[in-house]
Amino acid sequence: MTEHEFYFMRHGESESNKIGVTSGSIDSPLTNKGKQQSWEIYSKKRICMFMKI
Repeated sequence: MTEHEFYFMRHGESESNKIGVTSGSIDSPLTNKGKQQSWEIYSKKRICMFMKI
């Protein structure tokens, strides 16, 4: 049996999230904090090869 690892990641803070708006169908740019959060997750997991996103 093949063993698989699963990673659940969420995007960083967006402008909408920052003001308390929850949306799933509207693109909202990341805040500076969100960009930093995204970079941190990338830096920690960049050694992984993702097969599907």
